[in-house]
Formats: sequence, C-alpha cells, structure tokens
Amino acid sequence: MLPQTEWQHITFTLPRELCLILHDNRHLLGDLSRLAAQVILKVAKKEGVTPGIFTALHTFGRDLKWNVHVHLSTTRGGLSMDQTTWQSVYFAKDIKHHKKNVNYLGRYIKRPPLALSRLEHYDGHRVIFNYLDHNTKTHRRFECAAEDFMTRLTQHMPEKGFRLIRYYGFLANRVRGKLLPKVYNLLDQPEKNAQPLHWPELLKASFGIDPLVCILCQSRLVLIKRTVGKSLQALRCYHYHLALMKPIPA
Repeated sequence: MLPQTEWQHITFTLPRELCLILHDNRHLLGDLSRLAAQVILKVAKKEGVTPGIFTALHTFGRDLKWNVHVHLSTTRGGLSMDQTTWQSVYFAKDIKHHKKNVNYLGRYIKRPPLALSRLEHYDGHRVIFNYLDHNTKTHRRFECAAEDFMTRLTQHMPEKGFRLIRYYGFLANRVRGKLLPKVYNLLDQPEKNAQPLHWPELLKASFGIDPLVCILCQSRLVLIKRTVGKSLQALRCYHYHLALMKPIPA
C-alpha cells in the first residue's frame, strides 16, 4: 500500500504527568495518534500538500513501565491541493526506503512489549529480564515478583477492537481508494495489490517455526479432526515440553 518515496520517522512522547493520567483514562489513548498526525498535516497544509501518514501507538518502555508515545511515519512530499502534482515538503534527514520504516515499527507491532529472548529467568516466583537503558546505553537486568511482572505486562494489552495502527492524509481509509491511484501515477509507480497473509506464514516469519510441520517426524501436518485430549490442569505439568515444542511423554 505504501508508495516508494522519501519518508520521515518522528516519535511523539508525553510528559510523565500526562502519561499517568492516560493510565487511568485509557479511553483518551485513541486521540493521541490523531493529534500527532494533525501536527504534520498542519505543517504540510501550509506548504500546500497532503502527505501520507501512518502511526503506531505504544504504551510501554523497555522495562515495561508505562510510557506512552506515538511512532509516526510521513511521506516527505504529498499531493498538491488540486491533486494534479506531487510536491516535496522539507522536514529533516530522510529515510530513503519505506521498508525501513515498516520494519522499524514491525519489530514492536508484531511482538509483545517484551520479547521472549529477553527473559532470563523464571522459577515460579521471580522473573528476570534484560533491557537496554536509553540513558546509559547499557543493558540492565530487571528482577521482580511474578505477580508484579504480570501487572507490568498486562497493563499494555489494548482494549478489544482498539487500533494500534492508524492512517492519515492520502492514506486515510475514507480517501485511500480515490487518492492512492493518483499518488502511484504521479510517482510513476505501478499500483500494487495487497498480498494475503495466512497465520502459518506469519508465525514462521515472526518465530522461525512452521506450525504445520510435525516436531517429531518433520512431515507436513494435515488437520483431520479435533478431539478433546488432556485437560488444562493435566497439561500444566508439561509446560516445559510445550514451551520448547518437545513431545509430551505418554
């Protein structure tokens, strides 16, 4: 969907006092992406252009603390007001290819606030994970009780139906169908259709494991039927095997 042109990545952050207010008034989170986009749209309007913008809202810091911020990517140009030309708009140092922006945001979007690779220890009572301290530029270890860890983690779960990724400018849902073809034409780029994604491909891309390959014989799995097996209580004692995708003892 994104045209190949120059892009600018901008991060909008909030003072700690406002972050705390949002923690207790989560319904206000939906306004942040719009407010960030309006800043860019207002600047671009003065230049007589409509850029393409997409945003990602995050509520977490690297140590799982509540840290609300918006990642915004915008084209460094856009449609003229009469929609007949593509005009440049100056912001700052450009990112030459849009995929750099997509991959940057994708590392946060497709994974939870804490990657499994950062977990160092869990014994049923204590959790230890590592994170990069932006202030000191060093890796640090964070240790807390399991209950505290779950509280830190679950506070970042969005409400059902909440959209973390949003689009504005000529990428806005209500005008995209009309304006994107014009953008592709002005940039002399062939319009591309969205490629369908399936859950096995997404899992393999994210975790390097094909869920449809048998972990015992490596043959292709085919769904034949579904039967009720061991209860959840019975499976809990096999958490080690399930986590490492090892066969469960008979």
